[in-house]
Amino acid sequence: SFLKPGGFFLISVPAKGTFWGADDELAGHFRRYDKEELEHALEQSGFKILKIYSYGFPFLNILKLFREFMANRKPEGTIKESKQARTKKSGLNLFRISLLEQFPILNRNTLFPFIKFSNLFNNYDLAEGYLCLAKRNE
Repeated sequence: SFLKPGGFFLISVPAKGTFWGADDELAGHFRRYDKEELEHALEQSGFKILKIYSYGFPFLNILKLFREFMANRKPEGTIKESKQARTKKSGLNLFRISLLEQFPILNRNTLFPFIKFSNLFNNYDLAEGYLCLAKRNE
């Protein structure tokens, strides 16, 4: 195992199976987790969950509608990369980089009030992404 007993594990996963859509396929996601499923999977794998945040509400939920619209516009068969390759490229850093490159007005200063507002909802199960901190059992 890569993680020693007592080691910490931080993971971000797509949330809510009911949110599954074409944008998930495009991103290379294999599934979306409901909170209870994520908790069960980690506990069964030998982890103690320290905290689960439901991040990005309401802004990422709104952005999902746009991502879904754009993903549905791609003609069938135009995606050349394998699901594995798309999975490797997905994640928070890719989102942040491509969004900031396309819209330079979005920066730390302009996004600050939105991030602060969004943080008010991190402890509620409302968003379309989970950030989980867990510790491997001794």
